[in-house]
Amino acid sequence: MTKPNERVHPQKQPQVDGDSLKDRYNKFIGSLNELVVWLSRHQTSLSVMPSPTPETKSHQIEMSTSATALEGGGVAAECTFICTVYGNGEEAIATIEGEFRALFETSELPLDDVLDLFRRRNLPISFWPYVREMIQSDCGRMNIPIIVMPVYKVMPKKSA
Repeated sequence: MTKPNERVHPQKQPQVDGDSLKDRYNKFIGSLNELVVWLSRHQTSLSVMPSPTPETKSHQIEMSTSATALEGGGVAAECTFICTVYGNGEEAIATIEGEFRALFETSELPLDDVLDLFRRRNLPISFWPYVREMIQSDCGRMNIPIIVMPVYKVMPKKSA
């Protein structure tokens, strides 16, 4: 699973038809258009009685993405996430789970290595605003402190 602000780096891939992975990836990204994003699954649970002054200690977010090239052209993508909120003790007091899906159109049918790089690099950034808003809204609805979620960042690889 990808965690927010985790470093994501392209892996070295052999060249195909004289184009490097970077060239094929850039060509694919240049032809990509997002068509629609939708919520396909959502579940929350609160294991404590809400209080007038609820307290939380920490939270953990896990997120995974997948992408599939469609036969007629385009890409179907999916993002699943779970956020566990912990109280003052070690116990989880709330969970927020969800799944978003998206369709993209493209004139460039991606090979597996390009699709994998897109899945690891672009999809977390594309889905993060939806995940972030859902978690923050659900915290308010459950009367627990709203988790301030950071902007999702892909950090450049450090030079050796």
